[in-house]
Amino acid sequence: GGRAFYTFDEGEYGGEIFYDPTDIHNNPPVNDSWIVVPSYNTDADGNNYLTCVLTDWSNDKDHFMFHAGEDAAWEGSEFQFSNSMTILNTVREFRTGGYVSNGNMDINDDGIGYYVVSAYIHDDDSSTVGNHTLFVKKTENYGANWSGWYWLPDEIMNDYFFSLFPESAPDMFDGSISYPDGGDAPGGVWAPFISYDIEVIAGPDGSMHVWGGVMPSAGGSVLIRYSEENALYHFGAPADAFAGGGGPVTMSISAPIGTMQMGWAYSLPEWGGSVYSAAYDNTIDDALYITYYTVTDTGTSETGEWIDANLMGAYSLDNGETWSAPENLTMTNDGTIDEIDVHINRVAENGAVQMFYQIPDFDVPTVDPPEQHEDYMQRLYYAEHVFVTTGTDEQVEVPGYFELNQNYPNPFNPSTEISFVLPESGHVELTVFDITGRELVSLQNGELNAGSHAITFDGS
Repeated sequence: GGRAFYTFDEGEYGGEIFYDPTDIHNNPPVNDSWIVVPSYNTDADGNNYLTCVLTDWSNDKDHFMFHAGEDAAWEGSEFQFSNSMTILNTVREFRTGGYVSNGNMDINDDGIGYYVVSAYIHDDDSSTVGNHTLFVKKTENYGANWSGWYWLPDEIMNDYFFSLFPESAPDMFDGSISYPDGGDAPGGVWAPFISYDIEVIAGPDGSMHVWGGVMPSAGGSVLIRYSEENALYHFGAPADAFAGGGGPVTMSISAPIGTMQMGWAYSLPEWGGSVYSAAYDNTIDDALYITYYTVTDTGTSETGEWIDANLMGAYSLDNGETWSAPENLTMTNDGTIDEIDVHINRVAENGAVQMFYQIPDFDVPTVDPPEQHEDYMQRLYYAEHVFVTTGTDEQVEVPGYFELNQNYPNPFNPSTEISFVLPESGHVELTVFDITGRELVSLQNGELNAGSHAITFDGS
């Protein structure tokens, strides 16, 4: 039986003064608790709140919420949690059989927060919501109370992704033409599918930000390697969009932030086990950051002669509406070194994020036989990455140097994005040559303003 605990440390940065672990659940032997999603907050008056959601594997994987509050400054006493509240009843509300994600939560220091899952609604309600989509509950008092379910409606998802995904695509391994319905002819029925792993941020202004992977689904299956549009996306809505007790909510959907096609095809990460980690900036207004990992180098066969997973990241300066080209944060070029499972502090500062990530030691398996990267001893690494720089007026500065970034994805089929930064306005030529030096195409020949630019090269 899984048993969920919390502890706390009063050693400040010296650490190592941890109190005895304390049960979150008020009756721990009754529930088989495995997945724990916490949020800890301090309000403007110094009051403290701890909210945790547990996924209970002994009760149809229902989700239970526990909430505790401490008036005034916290003196290190144990939190007194409320009795469990069922925040998600799988059998009554959603389709059973493993279609409901574990869920994720974030609450800001004003008490506004969101609990989000991706799921199919209960079969009895499928005429209302047909897609595997986002379902959201909102709190305005640090998790003490929650709304009913809001959701991203089919019309918004379908209108956007039907126009975005290509009608057909060459298979990335054998080049055969595939269609989003999984068949061998166009015109089939398919639906966009938001994958099980999602990241949630409650912005300082109370806005909701969710990141998740999207792919086509048809005939009870998902097409994990269909096209480069099998990617990570941002879904956003302002706080006042969640008015009332629940129902459909209009959400903005970004362009693809970073393709997951190769990562899902090579199971680095597996499409149902991706790790996305996001942050907002406490000094740059409307700045958001997202990090993840995926395959950046492969062989040419389905078995893969060369597989290399790297950490990737992107940023937005307009609250998630548009995103930079993905950056390779680690740039290792060795198939025996895979950076995985990145987690960043949800509050960034001056364009810099602090992150932890893991590198498996393939010489030391911890599960016999090992089946995935987490089945080896993990070495934990810390890093800081600066996405953007700021001046004294806290405005994003124009870069002080020229830089041509690695194209992404690489390799690609059939298109890739080439990004670069200019320290000043000027005449720019961007030309693609083949390996023999023969000029193939001119992508840019003219004036461009200073700043970041990205141009897509279609190799077909």
